[in-house]
Amino acid sequence: MEGCTDSSAFNYDSGANTDDGSCVDYVYGCLDLDACNYDSSVNTDNGSCVYAEDYYNCDGNCINDIDGDGTCDELEIGGCTNPIALNYNPDATEDDFCLFPGCLDDGACNYDPAGFYYELIDCEYESCAGCTDSDADNYNADATLDDGSCIISGCTDATACNYNELANNDDGSCYNNDLGCGCDNPAAEAGYDCDGNCLADADSDGVCDGDEVAGCTDASACNYDGSATDDDGSCYNNDLGCGCDNPAAEAGYDCDGNCLADADGDGVCDEFEVIGCTDSTGCNYDLSATDDDGSCEYAVEGYDCDGNELELDTPWGNNDGCDPFNTHTVAFTTDDLDIGDFVGLFYTDDNGDLVFAQAQEYTGSSFAFTVCGDDATTEEKDGFDVGESFIWQLWPVGEDCPYSIDLEYSDAQPSEGTYEVNGISQVISISGSSLSVVISVTDALCNGDFGSAELTVTGGTAPYDMDDLSSLSAGLYTTIVTDANGCSVELNFE
Repeated sequence: MEGCTDSSAFNYDSGANTDDGSCVDYVYGCLDLDACNYDSSVNTDNGSCVYAEDYYNCDGNCINDIDGDGTCDELEIGGCTNPIALNYNPDATEDDFCLFPGCLDDGACNYDPAGFYYELIDCEYESCAGCTDSDADNYNADATLDDGSCIISGCTDATACNYNELANNDDGSCYNNDLGCGCDNPAAEAGYDCDGNCLADADSDGVCDGDEVAGCTDASACNYDGSATDDDGSCYNNDLGCGCDNPAAEAGYDCDGNCLADADGDGVCDEFEVIGCTDSTGCNYDLSATDDDGSCEYAVEGYDCDGNELELDTPWGNNDGCDPFNTHTVAFTTDDLDIGDFVGLFYTDDNGDLVFAQAQEYTGSSFAFTVCGDDATTEEKDGFDVGESFIWQLWPVGEDCPYSIDLEYSDAQPSEGTYEVNGISQVISISGSSLSVVISVTDALCNGDFGSAELTVTGGTAPYDMDDLSSLSAGLYTTIVTDANGCSVELNFE
């Protein structure tokens, strides 16, 4: 057979036994027509292809540049290009609208620190000028800038009783009625001067001699008399520690029955505290303990304190109760289930994660869920919000993994697949399947091209975790597909 028998040639033919002179040398370079350095004379690509940047041609010029400013249309940035504007954008390449502040002089008529305008605003000082004193005769309620024109009528005689130091227009109202203690003041009371001081006060205690009251004036004495002004020597004290005629406080307490030392403020005096585990759910809970010392020990999840395994209500965990006045009933009247199947209900928490709510086992007859709404008295979300969709899963009997299901609701009931307070829904059919994977293999070619495998995933619960099976050389492979519930399928292929 004739052909190229040179094994170093580009067109070497291993089946040829007679060289016909057709051998061609390897010519290396770029074979990609889309590359900037494509070479039609090349027969072997050496990975040297060079490509233009996005939005540019191989000469470094924009492919699209409508305004011819050297910035490609796809890279243009709109914004205000005026440096004195409030919304100036130094990165902008295309001028957009600009915003300017209002008048910033708080003494101007058009002062507007929060204003935004498409043009510069000048301050003005005339339209709001006038008398701003509300006590003035010519007060202008609309004026915001005082122009010194205020007229205030009143008494301008500084010696008069009704002298008004603010008045600049005398209205003839001045008068004087001093009766001995100044304008508008009555004469002094008997025994006092105009300043209210005693005319006679032998002991200088501020109580006029004629008004003195004898008694015990010692505030620490048991017979202290708050009305007494002169001490008559009658004071006595029989305080035993907690006041007159009261016994001393008990050890550890003050006279009001409060602890003298209570570092944690729990009402138990420090000297009477009992250290131990105060959590009633702890295996070593101490009913007599008043201060928790961090010694609480707890059972391993799924076991009691004696190490005995706890029986769960459902494969997902135990069902919880809820507020009986905030529920939604969902009845299942379908026969799409096998006896022993569990149907589980889930809601999303504040972080968007699925939370198991409750489950029911199918026993061959119709059953119903009492769906719990969120308890508004707690900070955490612990049930369904009004309008939140129900999320369902099926745990088939005898299987070790659940999958998501879709339900068909009867339109004969007032509610369907979203939570309502006192809502009623009826399920009439169930669809869904366990995790299933089909693999389609594209074999690797003899000339060195890679093969690949494509996975088609159905059933289970999305999203799925799977391997990238592109660019595979010839050989035996094992791949595993895992869904959101941890269910997995293992496939072997070559």
